[in-house]
This record gives sequence, C-alpha cells and structure tokens, in this order.
Amino acid sequence: MELSGATYVLTAAQFEREVTRPGGDVAWRRTQVRRVLDSFEESKKEMSNQGVEEVYKYLTNSQWIQDSRKLSEHSAYRRFVGTGRHSKSLYYGHFFVLQAIFVTNGGKIGDAVERMYDELSGHWGKLIPHDKPFYPRLADSEKERRLIMGNYQWRNDQAGKQDSDAIQGKITAHSNINNNSTNSDKQKALDRHLRAAAQLSAELNDEAQEAQRRETDWQRMRGELRTLRQQNLDLKRQVQERSNLLQNAENKLEEKEGQLRDTQRQLITSREYASALENYRSHMRQDIGQYQQLSIEIQEVDEQRKAKSSMMQQCINNMARRGLSQIEGSNAATKRPAAENGGGEEPKRPRQG
Repeated sequence: MELSGATYVLTAAQFEREVTRPGGDVAWRRTQVRRVLDSFEESKKEMSNQGVEEVYKYLTNSQWIQDSRKLSEHSAYRRFVGTGRHSKSLYYGHFFVLQAIFVTNGGKIGDAVERMYDELSGHWGKLIPHDKPFYPRLADSEKERRLIMGNYQWRNDQAGKQDSDAIQGKITAHSNINNNSTNSDKQKALDRHLRAAAQLSAELNDEAQEAQRRETDWQRMRGELRTLRQQNLDLKRQVQERSNLLQNAENKLEEKEGQLRDTQRQLITSREYASALENYRSHMRQDIGQYQQLSIEIQEVDEQRKAKSSMMQQCINNMARRGLSQIEGSNAATKRPAAENGGGEEPKRPRQG
C-alpha cells in the first residue's frame, strides 16, 4: 500500500540535537532547518509520494545541516555538481536542501547557483529556472525515480548488489545443472543462459546508447541554456537602457512641466500687468479727454477774453477820442473871443436885464 505525503512528517525538534551541537553558528543551523522544513511541506503538495519519500529519507540523516553560509562550500553542492574528490551525484535530495537554504529565500544568484541549475536542467532534459522552487512530478514513475536518484551512490550500490546477486544466481544455477542434468539438458540450459547474456548485453548497449543520447541532449540543453542566459542578459540590459531612457524622459518631462508652470505664472503675471496697463490707459484716455475739453474751454474763454479785451480797448479808445474832442472843442471856443477883441482885452459881458 502506497503511503500518502501526509505520512512523512518532520519537525524542528527532530533536528534539535544537530542544531545545538557545540561550536559553529547555532542560529544559522536553526535557520537552515526552518527553511528546509518549510520547503518540505510545500513539496508534499506537488511531488509524488515516492519523491516525497526519497526526500524524507535524505532529510532524516541530518547531514545537510552545516555551518557554511556559502553555497559552493556546502558538501551537498560539491556532491551534486561533482567538485573536488566527489563524483557528480545529480541527486535531487542534495539539490532540495540547497534550493531551500540558498535560493528560494532570496539568496544571491551567483556562478555557483547558475552551475547547479545548468547541471539540473541538463539532467532532467528541460530548462529549470531558479525563480521558483522545483518540485518534480512525472507521469512515468520509473523515469521519475531514476532522475531523482541521479548518480547517487546509494542507488549504484543497490544496483550493483542486484546485478551481483543475479550473476551469482546464474552461476549457482549453472553449477546445479552440471551436477544434476544430462549433457543435453546442460546444452539447453547453456543456450538459455547465452540468450539471456545476449539479451542482457543488448539491454546494456541500449542503456549505453540512452546514456549517450542523454549526454548529447544535456550538452545541447546546456548550450541552449547559455544562449538563453545571454539573451536574458541582453534583454535585461535593454530593459535597463530603456528604463534609463524612460527615467531621463520623465526627468525632462518634470523639468518641462516646471518650466510650463513658471511660464503659466509669468503669463498670469503678464496678464495682470496688461490688465493694469489697460486700466491705466483707460484712465489716461479719460484724463486726456478731460484735458482736451478743458483746453477747448480755456481756448474759448481766452478768445472771449480777447474779444472782451478788444471791446474794452475800443471803448477806452472811443472814450479817449470823445474826451479829446470835447477838450479840443472847449479850447477852440475859448480862443475865438480873445482873437476878436484884439489886444488881449477881455470882451465885454452883456448886460443882464
């Protein structure tokens, strides 16, 4: 009976002894446990039961809890990608803890992460991005099992033991045939074993070809991944350049908007000044009109004054002429009687009766 994912339960208490061992960074080890257990709970929602079981078995040994804060220094990383004295395992359990501790919690995406995902993508035959957790689940359970185990030593040991047992069984069976059968039966048994050996050789050859095909596919995928990564970098650069252009355009737009606001304020001020000038001009027109009216009135008054003055002068002249005429007439009257008497005698006055 197959167990469900809910059957595999891990708690922080199970790893407390490893977390609190003397020396090292206890807080960092506790953080690793928390991150891995959170990821394990998420994986149970997506992975098959056999995948969850394999991860569960790997996590229970506590060897993944270490003090290293760098991905490239973690033993699971060295085993997964095959650095140093380690052969490449491509074991999903190794990847699982590395993903939980160093990638999905906002870790820096450096060369070590890129290499790990290159190896993972090549092994699984598809591009696996690092921007979301990878919890595999395949319709072909046997293929899923092989991919999860990768080149993990436990699997190789088990496979070697099974092959050894099968060969030993064949040898024992062949020995029994030699001891208990006739030559004919021996020949038939030998033929069967030869056919079985030929079949096994063909299967091994097929597996070798499959391995070669997978290696070729992996190399192709790796090349495609490099190309995609370069394209991604190019796109990021283009996005950054366009972002810079957009930012510059926004800055210029803000500058132009500021200039427009200044221009609008100046326009408002100019309009107010123009309005004040128009009012002043209107008042000036009124003052000029009044001045012109007063000038006309003054001119009329001046002309009237001149006419009055002329009339007055004529009156004065007339008066002077009359007065002069009277004086002259009076003087003439006075001179005539004296001339008539001669000798200067005064004329006799008539008698008054």
